Amino acid sequence: MRASSGAALARLGKLTALSVVMGVGWAFLPLGFVWFTPLLPLPAAYLGARDGWGSMLTLTIITGALLLVVLGPSAALLVFLLVGGLGGLLGLAQRRRWGLGSALGLATTVVLGAWGIWGAVLRLALGFSPTGFRAAIDRSIDDAAAFYQRLGLSAQSANAVSEQLHRLVEALPYLAPGLVGMGAVLLACVVLGLAQTAFARWGADRRFEFSLSRFRLPWPLAYVFIAGLALVVFARGEAWWQRAVLYAGIDLLLVAQTLFFVQGLALVHWWAGTRKVKTGARLGLYLAAVVGQVFFQLTGLLGLLDTWFDYRRRFAMRNAGSGPAR
Repeated sequence: MRASSGAALARLGKLTALSVVMGVGWAFLPLGFVWFTPLLPLPAAYLGARDGWGSMLTLTIITGALLLVVLGPSAALLVFLLVGGLGGLLGLAQRRRWGLGSALGLATTVVLGAWGIWGAVLRLALGFSPTGFRAAIDRSIDDAAAFYQRLGLSAQSANAVSEQLHRLVEALPYLAPGLVGMGAVLLACVVLGLAQTAFARWGADRRFEFSLSRFRLPWPLAYVFIAGLALVVFARGEAWWQRAVLYAGIDLLLVAQTLFFVQGLALVHWWAGTRKVKTGARLGLYLAAVVGQVFFQLTGLLGLLDTWFDYRRRFAMRNAGSGPAR
C-alpha cells in the first residue's frame, strides 16, 4: 500500500511539473500557444484516469496557482480552464468509453466554454476592451506599413496593403463566431487525437474508443451548410441587414465546413486502412486531404456528400478480413 501511494505521489509530482513547464512554454516561447495548447490537458487526463479525480484536481489547482505567480492572472486562468476542463473531459471519456462523435461534441463545448469564461473575466475583472484591442491592432498595422516604407517599399503599395488589413480587422467582429467555432472544433480534434496516441504509449489500463474511420456527423448538419451557402448567395447589397445576413452565412459555413472536413478526413483514413496503404503513401494522402481543404475545400465537400452517398457502404471491400482502420 505504501509503495502504491508513493508511486502515485511521484506520478502526481512529475505530471504537475510537466503541466507547469508546458504552461510556461505556452506563454513565453515563440508560437508556444500553438504547440502547447493541445498538449496542456494530457497530464491531467492521464492522472485522472490512472489515479482518480482527486489527483487530477490537485494537479489542476497546483498548476493554476504556480502559473498565476509566473504568468499573471489572464494567462494562468486560460491554462487552468483548459487543463481542468479538457483534462476532466478526457478522463471521463476514457472511463465511459465514449466514441469520437460524443467526445468531439463535448470537447468542443468545453473549449468554447473555457474561451467564453476567459473572455468574460478579461472584460469584467481585468478591464479588457475589444475597442482597445482593435485600436492596438490598427496601430500595429500602421507601424508595420511605416517600417516597410523605411525599408524602401513604395508608399502606394504600403498604403494599399494597410487599407486591406484595416478592412479585414473591421470585419473580424462579424466573423468572430465562425472563427471561434472553427478553432474550437479543430482544437478538440487535435486534443482527442493526441490523447489517444499518448494513452496508448503511456500504457494506460484502458484506452480510448475513438475510431476516426467510423466517424460520421448527424445528417441534419448538411442542411446547416446549405443554409449558410444560401445566406451568402442571396445576401446582395450594402444595407446593414444584407451585410448581417452575409456574415451570418459565412459563420455557418466556417463551422460546417470544419466539421465536414473532419468527416472527409475520416473517409480518407477509412480508405487507407481498408486498402492497406503503406505508411509513406498514407501520409501523402493525409497531406493531400489537408491541402485540398485549405485551398479548394475538397475534403469538406467529400465529407458533406458522404451524408447522402455513404461512401463507406458503397465502396466497402467484400473480403471479411478487411475491417476499417481505427
